[in-house]
This record gives sequence, structure tokens and C-alpha cells, in this order.
Amino acid sequence: MSSITSKGRMLLTVMTVVLVSGAASAQSILLYDSGGFEFPTFNGGGATLAGYNAPPGTPGGQGTGSQNGWSTSDLNQFIGFPAAGLVQNTIVQSGSQAFHVIGERLFDDPSLGGGTLYWRYPDTPQFPGNVFNPVASGTPIVVAQTGLYRNDAVLTTDIPLKGMYFEGLRSGGLQRMITQVAVDPTGTIQVTSLNAFPNSTLSSAPGLVANQTWVDIRVQMDFSSQSFRVFLNNTLIGFGPGQALTNVPFRDSDIANGPFDRLREYGYAAYFNSFAGITTGDVYFDNFSLNAISIPEPASLALIGLCITCGGMLYYRRQVSKNKQADLDIEVSR
Repeated sequence: MSSITSKGRMLLTVMTVVLVSGAASAQSILLYDSGGFEFPTFNGGGATLAGYNAPPGTPGGQGTGSQNGWSTSDLNQFIGFPAAGLVQNTIVQSGSQAFHVIGERLFDDPSLGGGTLYWRYPDTPQFPGNVFNPVASGTPIVVAQTGLYRNDAVLTTDIPLKGMYFEGLRSGGLQRMITQVAVDPTGTIQVTSLNAFPNSTLSSAPGLVANQTWVDIRVQMDFSSQSFRVFLNNTLIGFGPGQALTNVPFRDSDIANGPFDRLREYGYAAYFNSFAGITTGDVYFDNFSLNAISIPEPASLALIGLCITCGGMLYYRRQVSKNKQADLDIEVSR
């Protein structure tokens, strides 16, 4: 029996070394870190975050006010009105500065469904042939994370959706939205999947994101499986009926042109309330980061958990064996 437990201990040791070493050696590529939108990388005090994408429709066109490569579709900046997106130092998640989108300044842009976008590119210089390919880079998992603070005031006129969005290139060369992960005025998380937004949104359970409270939202996109997962404060969120769907397919309106194989842009979105004709409320973002990794983050924890489980089973078997042997020794002594 002692030889079996020795083999068990040896197996546990090998499994622990292999699995934990595998988790520790996972590849990771930092694509972007806002550094909390802190000075001196970003000027605060009401400075605009992004320059208008000029000329319209030209990727990489930088208008005035661009900080750290950020672009925007905010038409206010194109026509000389006050910008909707600013870097401020009043409401922050950490540090002294954060990005603020002012609801009353949002522009009703019909070409984007009423949305205003703020984005960066993971490729420098910016051209399609230089776009980051997660799978070819050996890091098919792209993880985006941000702090979000919604400041909704009036349910019917607040910003209807605010959050992160991502676009990619299909193998056929078309640029399309991969997904959008946004919060509505009720605190429900809405994600885009399968077809053109907004016709195919999936909802989380209602009221997950509290008002006037900082939360962390993480989107884990898997370019191998063409799906993504959403975490709120490190808790995996489900979508759809019964919130049973946790691996959500990428938006898939152009499947004939092949799967998404490259990440083209990433950033924030906030929408004008077209139904009310006026938009109130605000949203704040902080600590935005984007990393490409070789394995999903929860996987490494699962591997370690497997080691612990196996160790517990081996320990249990050893203790049972020792107890049986002790009982036998007692019987023999009698």
C-alpha cells in the first residue's frame, strides 16, 4: 500500500509541475494600457480624449485633440461644438483622472445608429496589412478590461447603451463589428451576437450593474472559437433565456467572407437617446487595458484547481488506507 501512495505522490508532483508550469508559461502580449488615463500621458481638466476621425471614414485620420492615438466619431468636434468625451479628475476609479462621456453632448449620428465611438488601433502604422492577428501570434485570446461608472438620472432619457466595442477584419478582408458589450439604464448588460446590431442583442439578468458605482467589466474574446465571455467584477455572466449562454458567438453577419482573423480596433461607445430625442446622464471609464494571451484566464485557475482536487483525492485514499491498516493491526493484536 505504501508503494501505491508513493506513486500517487509522484504523480501529483509531476501533474503539479507540468500544469502549473504550463499556466505560468502562457504567452501574453500587451496591446494597450491606458495607464488609468493619468497625466502626463493624458492631459486632464476637461481636455478632449480623441480627435475626430478626419477625413470621415478614413482609418487613422487624426483630428485635433487626439491623445495617445485615440480617435472619435463625435461630430460635435467636427463642427466646432463642445466635445462629448473628456478626461477629467472629479470621478475616478483610481489615480486622479478618468474618461467622461457627457450624455447631453452626445450627437445623434444616424450612420452609427445614434452612437458615438472612441477607439484606438492595435496596429502601428495603421493599415490592414499590419493588423494584429491573435491566432497567428500564438495568442488567440484577447482580453479587454475597463472600469465603468454609470451615472443615470432619468430612466427614459439616459444614455441607452454605454460600454466597449470591438471591430475586426474577416479573412475575406471586410471590417465588421466583432461585438459590443454595453450597459443599459436598468443596469442590464447587453451584448451583440449573430447579426447586425441592434437586432440581435442578448441580455444578462437585469440590474447587475449598480448606478453610481465603479465596476470592472472584462471581455474575453477567443478568435479560435469565434466566441467571447463577459465577466463583471470577476464573475462570469450568462446571457439569453435563463442567462444560460456564457460562450457567446461573435457577431456573424458576414460569415460568407470567412471568420474574424484580425483585431482592427477597440474602444468605447455611448449612444444618443433617439427615442426620447434628448439624452441625459453620464458614463465614466477608467483603467482600460487590452492583452492577447495563449490560454483563457480561467483555464489556468482550472488547471491548478485540478491539481488541488487530485491531491485531495490521493490524500483521502492514503488516509483511508492508513485507517484500514490501523484497524487490521488492532484486530491482529487482539
